[in-house]
Amino acid sequence: MLKWNKYVLLIFALLLTGLKVSGQSNPAPFNLGGGNYLFNTWSSSSPAGTYPANMFLHTCSADSNPSLGDPTTGDYTGVYNSGTGNRFTGLAASGLSMFNKTKTPSTIGGVVIGLNTTGRTNILVSFESRSWAVGNAYNLRLQYRISTVSPWLDVPGPIEYVYTGVFPNTQTISVNLSTATANAVDNRANMQLRWKYYYVSGFSASSNTIGLDEINISSIPNSGNNIATGVIVGSPFCVSPTTGNTLTVPFNYIPAANFVPGTCTFTAELSNSAGQFTTPTIIGTVASNGTGAQSIAATLPPGLGTGTSYRIRVVSDVPAVVGNDNGTDITIRLSPFDVSIPAANCQNGSSIISWSLPLGCYNEILVVAQPLVPIAGSPTGNGTAYTPNPAYGFGTAFGTGFVVYKGAGSNVTVTGLTNNTLYYFKIWVRYGNEWSSGEEVFCTPGGGTLLRRRFYGTGRKCKQFSLPGRIGA
Repeated sequence: MLKWNKYVLLIFALLLTGLKVSGQSNPAPFNLGGGNYLFNTWSSSSPAGTYPANMFLHTCSADSNPSLGDPTTGDYTGVYNSGTGNRFTGLAASGLSMFNKTKTPSTIGGVVIGLNTTGRTNILVSFESRSWAVGNAYNLRLQYRISTVSPWLDVPGPIEYVYTGVFPNTQTISVNLSTATANAVDNRANMQLRWKYYYVSGFSASSNTIGLDEINISSIPNSGNNIATGVIVGSPFCVSPTTGNTLTVPFNYIPAANFVPGTCTFTAELSNSAGQFTTPTIIGTVASNGTGAQSIAATLPPGLGTGTSYRIRVVSDVPAVVGNDNGTDITIRLSPFDVSIPAANCQNGSSIISWSLPLGCYNEILVVAQPLVPIAGSPTGNGTAYTPNPAYGFGTAFGTGFVVYKGAGSNVTVTGLTNNTLYYFKIWVRYGNEWSSGEEVFCTPGGGTLLRRRFYGTGRKCKQFSLPGRIGA
């Protein structure tokens, strides 16, 4: 029988919180070229669904105390003078505060400000935070992103208000964003700052209450020639030892008149896998058209190493300017990768071969079965030379065995096997004309022990594991 009183209480709690689970909104960017951004007051009588200038207040949809990594997913739509539930509270000349209590589908997540930093640098941010009440430990961390579609990144430090278990514990915090982010926040038409309210520890019924006040964001003109690399779309990118990949590198430059058409050439450069430009790789060029906003059709070369921290920047020759990088890490994967967790499950006259799909890019997976001895050699070409058939002996011959599978799935049942005969099964992954080194498993249908034999690269030794076998009927 349903416990209706439980659901009535839950619905009542949701109504009290006034939180919305739908998509979140992006604030209009404040133009720092017109002066400092200031926030130092918010009335408790402000209507629900309104927000301070160039600011939105966001919620999380996780049904728990939101962690640092939990995304914000909706706008706060409650009132600012509520005494119950998860809430932002207007504190007049003391700004606003954040508090979580009921673990409803929406919890308080953070404060977001939009900024236009075009032509600006030396961006200084200062704010004041304090604890208004004790409870579960929450901190307030400053994050940024260079566009409304870029991932959120911690301002290096990190920069945050740390709850100490006492109140008021007022802290005034400041940081030079331009310096801390290696100028990634400079010259951005619509970047954002976020104060992420997140759970640290504790098991009481409610969080500590953290206030946010006295936000002051200042900047100075960037009087020199500047190039700002935009958002790179498409990561992760895959390359092979013989095949590269393409991408588009958008960028802006000011003052546009200084980058004269017919004289200036822009070049896109790729960092190493650690994000360093000690010996950058040129991936594309374009001549200036003097508009102030262009893009480069770039090509990632074959054979780049797998990495998750690549960056791209744009430089010019006349005038000689090194632009800031794209501001977020790019993942490149040297493909193909082998499958993972390969296994053979022998039965009566058959075997189920299974695997987990590989990382990176791939076109297809090929499986060969062969009795008695490990499979030598490797497939070649684009795969068209191999015709599979899960009935052993009817696919393309390979070594002293046959191709039993070709496709993009994660398992195959091979039939027509001879009981009490050891069979090897090797699994390769193809990307273009490149093939992985292969993973090999083996077992004996009709009884015995199921074994797994895993190769760690071409020419390397394998490791062998004894696993529970299945006896055929």
